[in-house]
Amino acid sequence: MRQLRAESRIRRALIVDLDVHQGDGTAWIHREEPEIFTFSMHCEVNFPFRKQQSDLDIPLSEGMEDEEYIEILENHLPFLIRDHQPDLIFYNAGCDPHVDDPLGKLKLTSEGLMARDTLVFETAVQAGIPIAAVLGGGYSRDHHEIAQSQVHDSYSEAGSLYRDFRPAYPEKLFRYLAGSCRRKEKVWDVATGNGQAAQGLAEYFKLVHATDPSPSQLKQAISKENIEYRTAAENHPELKKRSIDLICVAQGVHYLNLEKFYQEVNRVLKKYGVLACWNYGLPSVEKGVDECINEFCNNILHSSWDAKRRKLEMNFRSLEFPLKESVTPRFEISTGWNLEHYLGFVKSMSAVRKYRQQAKQDPLLALEEKLKSLWGNKEEKRNVVFPLFTKMGILT
Repeated sequence: MRQLRAESRIRRALIVDLDVHQGDGTAWIHREEPEIFTFSMHCEVNFPFRKQQSDLDIPLSEGMEDEEYIEILENHLPFLIRDHQPDLIFYNAGCDPHVDDPLGKLKLTSEGLMARDTLVFETAVQAGIPIAAVLGGGYSRDHHEIAQSQVHDSYSEAGSLYRDFRPAYPEKLFRYLAGSCRRKEKVWDVATGNGQAAQGLAEYFKLVHATDPSPSQLKQAISKENIEYRTAAENHPELKKRSIDLICVAQGVHYLNLEKFYQEVNRVLKKYGVLACWNYGLPSVEKGVDECINEFCNNILHSSWDAKRRKLEMNFRSLEFPLKESVTPRFEISTGWNLEHYLGFVKSMSAVRKYRQQAKQDPLLALEEKLKSLWGNKEEKRNVVFPLFTKMGILT
């Protein structure tokens, strides 16, 4: 950074150090350079025990988890960029805050680390500031384990599970959405996953822009001539202002920063364009199976659900919405599955993956034994019904 400043390529820089240990090195090196702002979020009881003075130090309590960590970062980073106006951000993406790091003392999951990195990069991109990043930290004896924690995609394991075991959305839902639009030229499918909704939308619209923050999910997506897949979250800078007829979020709105997303909705949606979000609840088969899966999800996995996701599943109507809502018909997904497919669906749940990480055991083993006795012939296809909860509005 000193070299870049000496060459007059930058005037100011922001160092964002999110290693579990304080960024004492950069704090000391740049202690007399006000043009280089040093920011460190670190575990307060971790090494070094004699800490240097950064321009801004945020000491974190031992055992801090994803939600509180992300909230603290979200409450500081945008304002640091606004106030310091850096020409470059240097980011130290430490992986040692991970819950499995033997010396980390924080409890971020792989999903939490991905949310952290996504927040840093998206904030920089939205501010139009170049960012240089390095990977750091990691004290496991297993080098592969360290690499996996640094290259974190929370859906890397789940990509094929989503493709093979998630239910398909009903065709009449897409027909209804298309019929609600004045024109059927372009649709943006946000948090597309492996493109399940994009496939249905492609039958009714000339072009589908489908985005998802998970590259491994997109690798599983089925290609189609009129679907363009991109890696992105709440924003799609390539879309022109007032260019989109329909914006959809299927089973993924809880992952979005709604403030940022709704700003993008207002930018790209045409006048009289439609925004539609939907979510499905737990499947219904018959009383015994339903009671078993409800007990599993609500009790066994209780602490492993993402808090925002759980809130929406309990009451989808609580979702903040930027447009005046339209009354929609009731939709449901009805399909025929055998026991293997049903268990594959349960295995694809994010809470199952998080439970495994936290408890170091597979919660499906006991569940499978219970379901075998309730299902009967495991090859028999049972009617599985998912209720669909929808929110839709028109930009006027």
